[in-house]
Formats: sequence, structure tokens, C-alpha cells
Amino acid sequence: MSDFLVIQVGQCGNQIGSQFWNIALQEYGSQQFFESHAPSSHNSSRLFGDNSHFDKQVRDENSNSFFWNLEDSRGNQAVSSLQRRKLKAKAILVDMEDGVISRLKKSRIGSIFDDELKITHYPGSGNNWAVGHTVHGNTFREAIISVIRKAVEKCDGLQGFFLLCSLGGGTGSGLGTYILKILEDYFPNVERFVGCVYPDDNDDVITSPYNVLLSSKVLTDHATCIFPFDNKALIGICDKIRTCCGKNPDASKVLMPSGMLSRSKPFQDMNSLIVKMLLDLTSSSRYSGSLNLDINEIYSNMVPFPRMQYISSGLSPLFNLGYKSSSSCWRDELFSSSWAMDNQLCRYMNPLHSTLLAVSLIGRGPIPLADMRRQVERLQGKAKFAPWAMESVKSGLCSMPAPGPSPISILGLFNSTGIVHLLSDVLVKFSRLYSRKAHLHHYLAEGMEVCEIEDCVLTMQDVIHQYKGVNSLTPVETMSKLTAH
Repeated sequence: MSDFLVIQVGQCGNQIGSQFWNIALQEYGSQQFFESHAPSSHNSSRLFGDNSHFDKQVRDENSNSFFWNLEDSRGNQAVSSLQRRKLKAKAILVDMEDGVISRLKKSRIGSIFDDELKITHYPGSGNNWAVGHTVHGNTFREAIISVIRKAVEKCDGLQGFFLLCSLGGGTGSGLGTYILKILEDYFPNVERFVGCVYPDDNDDVITSPYNVLLSSKVLTDHATCIFPFDNKALIGICDKIRTCCGKNPDASKVLMPSGMLSRSKPFQDMNSLIVKMLLDLTSSSRYSGSLNLDINEIYSNMVPFPRMQYISSGLSPLFNLGYKSSSSCWRDELFSSSWAMDNQLCRYMNPLHSTLLAVSLIGRGPIPLADMRRQVERLQGKAKFAPWAMESVKSGLCSMPAPGPSPISILGLFNSTGIVHLLSDVLVKFSRLYSRKAHLHHYLAEGMEVCEIEDCVLTMQDVIHQYKGVNSLTPVETMSKLTAH
């Protein structure tokens, strides 16, 4: 069984983590957990919706990927297996403000988190990457190493780290990237996957352009794969679902764990999209299927050259259209939606309007193998691939469907030149502040030097140049050029 260790850092990372563990419990059929921990007035049926097709197939042992299962000492045979087991999440919680983690610990799933795998502090990083990375990183280095070692030693077969954070603030971007470097130093043979949220144009953190640039450089140098999530794209998808729900109230049940869109906390819906992507990404490593796609194959197939590990993702379906999996027309539409612009979790990524370096299609549910092969050929006929990457399409089929009313779902992963728009936007926003040296003194005061910041600019420019050059170089020239860095 594959073990995955989730490290959630900062306010955003822990909010995503809160949704992740709620939906992960749902996916493993742990409804009994909620019934035994929720107040009597809690309506658990709203939380889970209609998952009858899923619950009949779920197995307790599959939860070992994300949970440690500790047997209840009572050993009461009359109690169900899930009730007798004390679930503990394979999660490390880190934040320099304890507000989000405290609320998470007091929530109905708070008992699944191990207090020994938690690091909190006060009063935070002040939206300053340098404070999170340099000050808090050096201060809590030994504590972080100790906590990670404790978690790793409890795993039987650790296959990957998942680091969840936002790049706009101080703790998620600064301390999160510091932890990433620790993971590479102490566990270089374990994959390091980073799910990071990029702020939109309406971000209220004035220093976020600095934070995003500084953290992007570290991600490029030390992450195995980077999965960018763009706030504007997430908001757009939620608005699209909300519009559809105005006509069909049942349309949101595919992705939203509460069975409805949240009016008071829209960020929960945005986080649900990220969580859905992460669970689909690891589905083939956790369940059987006719085409196994191990999580380690994502890196080997999706990252052709160093520093080109930015992978966008597209989800399908976004809402329940009421069709059946036996309809080939519906399956065609689902696959097409997974590479459509409106379904991408990063607004800069349009797989059909950019050059593709590599693609992975992961299907969940009863999808025929011949159908998957046909869809791969459809994508190869529609999209533009780099001259040396025409066959760079990996596919996976997981027999276990995702929870919700839809019997099948598709996750599309794309490494494309569209990332140039995201990275260029990062440089443009940074230059607006840096050209006037605005707020620069906050970073220099924490021990940073101007040359460090300018080195980050050069790194981003180099990545952009490499992506732009994939069309003009032959395979031999491309390999020679990129390995020289």
C-alpha cells in the first residue's frame, strides 16, 4: 500500500487540508466517523449525498494511503470496523498563526490529527516571505525535521509528500518552501509534489508579487512536480457551477462535498476543486484498475527536462448533467471537457491553444480500455505537441469511482507552454513594485540581499525561455541546452 504524507502550511494550506480530510473520509466510506462525532442535529446525509455505487465497493484497508488505522482497544465485535478503528491522518500541520489549526482541531474531524505532528506560533509572518523562510525557517528547523521524521517512521511505504500552501502570504510561501528544501535534503528519493495557490489580481496582500516570485524560484529548484492553482480560475469554475445550479439544483453534487455551494464561505468550494484533483491524482495508486498509473510515473512521464515541472490540471465533469456512463457521446464530452479552457484550475492554461510537452489522462469509474485509447487519439489529433512529444500521452484507469452521483470522472494533466503566461504575469507584477523599490526594505531588513532577489528573476526568465524554445529545438539540441543548466 502506498503512503502519502500531506504537509499543510499556512492559512490557505490548512484550509485546503481541512477540506481534503473531510472529503478523504467521505471517499473511504467513513460516514460512521461523522455520525459518531457530529452533534445530534447534524444532517450527515447532506454531507455525503448519494454514494451508493461507491460504498458497496470501498475497502477499509485502502484508507492506509492517507490514514493510520489504530485498532480500538475495546475490540467490540458488534461495532463496525470503521468505528473500532481510530483514524489518524497522515498530515503535518504548520502555521505561524494558530487560528486555522485551532478551529480545525475543534471541528468534527479534529480527533484525526496527531498533536505531535503540529507546529504553530504567534504572531505570524506578516505577509513577508523572508520572515517565513529565513526567520521562522531557521528558528523551527529542528522542530520541523523532528516532526517530519516522526511521521515518516510511522509510514510503511512512503511514496510521496504533498505540500499544500499559498504563494501570496508569508508563512505558506516562505516557510512552505523552506520545508520543501528540508524534504529534498533528508528524503531525496521521495517525490515532492506541491499544490500551490497563486493569488489573483484582486489580492489584498500588497507584497504578494515579492512572495510569489521568491517562492516560485525555490519551487522550480526543489519540487518534483508543481501543480499551480489560480484563484481566478477557481472562482470562475465556482461561478459556472453556481449558474448551472440556478437551473438545476442537483448539478453541484459531483464536486461539492456538502451537496450544495456555500454562500457564506466560497473559498470552501474553491478548495474542494483542489481536493478533488489531488484525490483523483492518487486514485490509481490507491485502487486497482485496468490501466495502473502510479504516482511516481507522473514525474517520469510529465517532466521531460529539468526546471520544466509545472503541470496544470483539468477536471470533468464539473457538475452532474444526468447522463449515464453507458453513453459514448457523454464519455466523449467528459474527455473533451477535461482539456477545455473553462475546466482548467489555472486560467493561463489552454491545452489546445499551447504546445504540449506531456499529457496524462486519469479516468475513474467504468471506462472501457478501448474508449481510453480512442480518447488519446482524439487529443493527439486536436492538440499541438512539441515535435519530439507526439507520443507523450500517459493514461490511467481506476475502477473505483469518485464519491458523488457521477459514475465516471476524468482528470487531465498537462505540461504545456501555457505556463509562460503565468510566470510572465508573476514577473510583471513583481517589476511594478521592484522598479520603485516599494516595500523592498521589509525583505532587506530580514537579511535578504538584492542579488538574491535578482537571482529569482533570472530563474523565472530562464524557465520562460526554456518553455518558449521547445518548438524550435531538435530533441538533441533541447537535451543539450537544458542539461547545461
